[in-house]
Amino acid sequence: MKIPNPTLPSERLIFALDVPDRERALSYVEQLDGLVSFYKVGWELFLAEGLSIVRELKAKGHNVFLDLKIQDDVDETVNRYIQVAIREHIDLVTLHGSERLFEAAKRAKGDASLKLLSLTLLSNMDEAAMKDIALLDNGTGYCLPFKKPEDYIRWKATRTDQAGADGFIASGRFVRFVRSLFPNNHPLIVTPGVRPSGAAHAEHKNVLTPKAAILAGSDYLVVGRPIRDADSPRGTAEKVVREITEALASLAAS
Repeated sequence: MKIPNPTLPSERLIFALDVPDRERALSYVEQLDGLVSFYKVGWELFLAEGLSIVRELKAKGHNVFLDLKIQDDVDETVNRYIQVAIREHIDLVTLHGSERLFEAAKRAKGDASLKLLSLTLLSNMDEAAMKDIALLDNGTGYCLPFKKPEDYIRWKATRTDQAGADGFIASGRFVRFVRSLFPNNHPLIVTPGVRPSGAAHAEHKNVLTPKAAILAGSDYLVVGRPIRDADSPRGTAEKVVREITEALASLAAS
């Protein structure tokens, strides 16, 4: 599959392998064979299995989203991280930090196909949580000066875009807003915390259904627990793909 232009509805689904070991990860890959071709590897699985699980997924012909949310570090460290990601043919990586982080990552990436994603806001955060960690004005004076989440997201997205981000992690109600910030281009938007119609939201605050996320402007949808914990993981993944298909049909007809 070519990044960032998926051609089939199923290619827009990224299944989050939020499991503690290789055996369980590959069990899901086997169950979803022929349907899902893109997998997210986060800290839990990466700490347990390292790059070996990434290599197994790539050897099976799958795309890999390495979601380690790498934060600001010295340029040489960032450079080495990105070089490893390129060497291992990883498709998407998340970075969460300043313009300098993205400038260093962009230099390290060069012409490689790896896509650098800027995390705009964690999907479990609302206004109260943002005030708790001083991302919004909380009245103490020791905080960022923003009054609402959109102000913070605009600041974060535009600065990291200019510094070299290829796209953004944008959840729930903020997908359409992030898309609107870039009317003259089409940065990649990956949406976590997506829940099929009728599924529980868990701790996610900014949730959309697959159909709503695509209609709002998402390119890829990250779905984890609703598929992982379902009686039929494949059946749930098929439901997500059907919702994506319906959304794409609506967009094509509009």
